[in-house]
Amino acid sequence: MDTPANFCEEDIFHLSIDMRHSLCFYMETGYPEQVGKIDLAQYRNIVLTGMGSSYSVVLNPATELANAGFNASAVIASDLLLYRLPSVSADTLVIMVSQSGESAELAELCRRLPAETFVLAVTNDPESTLARRGDLTLLLHMETEKSASTRSYLAPTLLMYLVTEAMLGRNVREARRDLTIALSDLAESVAHFSEWKESVRNFLGLPPYLAVIARGWSFCTADDGSLFIKETAKYPAVCFEAAQFRHGPFELVEEGFAAFIFIPEGPGEAELLRMASDIARNGGKVVAVAQEGVMVPENGNILPLYQKYVSQRLAPVGNILPMFIFGIAAAEQKGLEVGVFRSCPKVTTTL
Repeated sequence: MDTPANFCEEDIFHLSIDMRHSLCFYMETGYPEQVGKIDLAQYRNIVLTGMGSSYSVVLNPATELANAGFNASAVIASDLLLYRLPSVSADTLVIMVSQSGESAELAELCRRLPAETFVLAVTNDPESTLARRGDLTLLLHMETEKSASTRSYLAPTLLMYLVTEAMLGRNVREARRDLTIALSDLAESVAHFSEWKESVRNFLGLPPYLAVIARGWSFCTADDGSLFIKETAKYPAVCFEAAQFRHGPFELVEEGFAAFIFIPEGPGEAELLRMASDIARNGGKVVAVAQEGVMVPENGNILPLYQKYVSQRLAPVGNILPMFIFGIAAAEQKGLEVGVFRSCPKVTTTL
């Protein structure tokens, strides 16, 4: 294992072990059994909400619940509070995720949601406003990181995967097995940390900005990864859904353009590979974070980073790592103290 150069890297190097401990806690505390008792059929709609990393975390569970036939949607907590609160009633299940449990929008929602609305709260602080409002509160059971979001992205990602499987009556032992494998795959990727950081830094340098492009299950990685880079490196990283990138933003591509593209095997793979090739052909550079076995085109403007994934749905457990790597590399190139907030607190308490 490499020696961490800063406390942000220290958090990342211990992620796999720390998250295994959290996963054991979720199972031993009986979280799957508790959420499995929730009768989803009694709810007219299911709203999953959060801010920052916590919003990225609820995107995929909302999709999985919708795919199972439920009227489920992910809504940014600020929009839910200011514009969509009338859609929440006694027959709405609200799933709220916040590491601190005190983010301004979540705390205000706790005060303004109808008293009869069932709230499933996911937080790290049992004494927080969110924990107290929860009709069922699930604790993340993680050490709060000193830096930008690492554990506070990954822990709720694991827990919400487990929760969703339990809600849908699926085999939670299989879910735990898959999550354990995903964490082992993450550990394998972390072993390449220094090598990948050097490769990415030599390949991209510090371009004017970074595009982070993904689709489907990996879009949450692009969403959270771009946030991590902004927090860590004070650097403009812009998240794009891959198909939307074709509809106008592709005009940004020219010499000097730089992007990360996430390419897991399966649906969307061919389109994402074509996107990487088209960007490279038009003078841009692409770091292709691809699943082992995906045939990334050989091109001087494409740098492949290969990872193992259990499935497309669990790809975000591992493919967040290259976002951490670029954020730290960019901060170092800018001469910043890695992971230190300058202008805003880690927990936003202002609406």
